[in-house]
Amino acid sequence: MNQLTIVVAPDESGGFAVTVPDLPGCVTHGDTLGTAIDNARQAITLYLDGETAASLNAAGVRSEIITTILDAVPA
Repeated sequence: MNQLTIVVAPDESGGFAVTVPDLPGCVTHGDTLGTAIDNARQAITLYLDGETAASLNAAGVRSEIITTILDAVPA
């Protein structure tokens, strides 16, 4: 199983901004850290939903990324 790195940073407007460096344009936000992480899971799922290896490669995404593990991140 592969992992994706998420980058969580405090947002100037409050809450937390999340980016997924391996998935261009995959960004989200949450009012709390837990919400931001949950939203990241959903954003990643939506990003990858319906994609094929060819379309992900064309977008610059490594084709071996097929799932997400965020369990190591505190909620």
